[in-house]
Parts: sequence; structure tokens; C-alpha cells
Amino acid sequence: MFSLTKEERNALTFLFILAFSGLGLSYFAKTSVRAQKLLYAPESLARININKTTMKELLDSRCVSKRLAQQILAYRQEYGEFSSIDDLKKVKGIGERSYEKLKDLFYLG
Repeated sequence: MFSLTKEERNALTFLFILAFSGLGLSYFAKTSVRAQKLLYAPESLARININKTTMKELLDSRCVSKRLAQQILAYRQEYGEFSSIDDLKKVKGIGERSYEKLKDLFYLG
């Protein structure tokens, strides 16, 4: 039916192997929790608008405890929007050490 040279057969074999490998990896990525953690950035790495965030968003970040989330929201309610990320240092419970861990999590918006 088809008359293929050795190189053409090798090229087709390579393409089939590549296609099936891609399908297998795609299936594995969709079904394996471990693979999803490797392939997709977790929500905890997403930056949060400090002036618009909600309790749920803060808790979903996994970087902020419930108590600290409450303190951040209470500070914002009492004093208004944050004018700079450095204002986090004014929140009860955030010292220099905590600030260094949290400063890259937030942005002003």
C-alpha cells in the first residue's frame, strides 16, 4: 500500500511515540494530585491585594493564620486602606520577622 523508506518509518514511529507519551503525561497530570502540585502554582503563591482582600483569600494563602487575618482586616477597618506594604508592621502581631515573610505576598491596589 505505502512504500516508506527506513527513515520515514523511523520518523513516523518517533511521532507516534511522542504523541502517545504526550497523551499519557496529560492523563497523569489530570489524575495525579502529586503531578498537579508540580505543574501548577498553588494559590498560596499568588499575590494578594492588601486593600481588597477577604478573610477567605487570606486563609487560602496558607501563609496567614486565622488570627493574623483577623488582625489585618481589623487594622484595615479601623485605619482605612494601607498606604504602603510597610504599614503591615503596624498590624498587631506582625513584627519584623513576620513582615519579611509576608511582604512579598501582598500588593497595593
